[in-house]
Amino acid sequence: DSYTSLNPVDESDNPPKGAPHFEETEQALYDRVSLTLDRLFEHHKKENDSICIVSHAPCLQAMALTMEGKAGDPSSTSFGPWSLGGIT
Repeated sequence: DSYTSLNPVDESDNPPKGAPHFEETEQALYDRVSLTLDRLFEHHKKENDSICIVSHAPCLQAMALTMEGKAGDPSSTSFGPWSLGGIT
């Protein structure tokens, strides 16, 4: 099997909400990771199906905030400060 992105980059002038399109605003980042997580969880919804998400710190932080329900207001998160040197 070859790799196929569940949320491919859209290089059009008017990308759909959540599609990767660079440069992006902070809100576009939250929209992108939210859509990506939704698609990953939908694609891997079988019982005992595991996933591993490898990304860079801004996306990982946005994913954590999205799953916590705080993507619109990161100042209210229950997470403490995060190291930008690496998250495992």
